[in-house]
Amino acid sequence: MMHRAALAIALLAGIAGPAGAQERPEATCKDDVETALRKALAADANARRAASGTRLQLDCIAVPGDAKGAVHAIGSFRDDATRSYTEGGDGEGYAFVLATLDGAGHLRHHVVATAIEDAMTLFHGGEFTLDTTFDGIAPGGGVIGVAVSQTAPGASAPDNRWGDEYALFVPDGRGFRRVLGLARYRQEAIEGCVNVQCQGARWTNTAATLAVGEVSDDGWRRLVMRLDADEFAVEPAVAQSAPTSTTLKLVHRDGTYRQEDGSPPPGSEYFLLVPW
Repeated sequence: MMHRAALAIALLAGIAGPAGAQERPEATCKDDVETALRKALAADANARRAASGTRLQLDCIAVPGDAKGAVHAIGSFRDDATRSYTEGGDGEGYAFVLATLDGAGHLRHHVVATAIEDAMTLFHGGEFTLDTTFDGIAPGGGVIGVAVSQTAPGASAPDNRWGDEYALFVPDGRGFRRVLGLARYRQEAIEGCVNVQCQGARWTNTAATLAVGEVSDDGWRRLVMRLDADEFAVEPAVAQSAPTSTTLKLVHRDGTYRQEDGSPPPGSEYFLLVPW
């Protein structure tokens, strides 16, 4: 049973993320990209104060097949007028911009979101990863994936925990429309809490992977989701089920990806970190 507990510790650490202040990574974009993203924040009433705030992250990735240097970009910025609740404030404020820019640094599409620090929400920089794996799943392409990790401590003895939130965005006019949002990793209690310190606890770890499927009649590609689940237990409890793997098909319907029966994808109830 000790090997399960040790593995669970590592998994919990992966969800919680690194503790303490992190060194902010260098930007992977040209200077004009940051300027464009800050202008987008300044034009949004909810994000305006963060437009002149500290840059936490700025990353770019080339748009597949674009010969003129277009890029997808993600930027996160702190509202420096706010203070962390650990310093007696009401929580740090954050603003985020997801954008596609042409080779000259002009915005093609973008979406802005904001968040406030709490027990489940904390950003140091480096939490976002851009992904072009699913670029061609929509008619016309241009789809961008965004993964965001969790760095807040969270509850000490929760009934569930999750991480590796992932979203897919399709261009929609001058903005983006989210067509998928879910947590690709989650832990859900069977007995007790999701913590190796909970004597007698049992829980299930579920990891999801996504792949591109066949083309549907409407021109959208299906997504293939694989769910790998494993039960863990803390003595004196004993795991009662063997590992399982399940494959599901997701179809684009009514503007979003759903299971074939119309229900939301597993893990979508845990898409909470950034309110895109």
